[in-house]
Amino acid sequence: MRAGAPLLALALAACGQAPPSQTPVAPPRFDQVTGQTQLQQGERLAFVLGCHGCHGRDLQGQPWEEDADLAISFSSNLTRALPAYSDAALVRAIRAGVRGDGSALWGMPSEIFTELDPADLTAVLAYLRTFRPAGVAHPRIVFGPRGRRGVADGIYKPASQGQYPLR
Repeated sequence: MRAGAPLLALALAACGQAPPSQTPVAPPRFDQVTGQTQLQQGERLAFVLGCHGCHGRDLQGQPWEEDADLAISFSSNLTRALPAYSDAALVRAIRAGVRGDGSALWGMPSEIFTELDPADLTAVLAYLRTFRPAGVAHPRIVFGPRGRRGVADGIYKPASQGQYPLR
């Protein structure tokens, strides 16, 4: 019980009113308030959460780091990658920074998705699955000498270890 709550309950009882409930009430989800469809909610969240910022407007990926001494990397072409992922594997990639084959993702800010409401994450997945495969599959990250030293020294870590790397 919060500090002061017993006094509030006592004062309300003296006035003949019941004390307020101490049970927290979850706020309604955005889609419940606005009446958006699941796909509209997923699209909105994909922009708010940065999916398009990293993977591009068309989700076909883009150059991310082009410093040969540090790393050469691209954000993934999601239109090519997603068909190979089940929903469970995609959730694992988003929330835990782990690819379907078990290898770590680099540069994926997974920590921002760990507390995302399951209904909102489902909406994002539904929206992402509306994109048809297009463009080219980008290669995985290649670390240069400075990047390899940073990985060895623990400065740069994969998304699965909870640190947003390379920036």
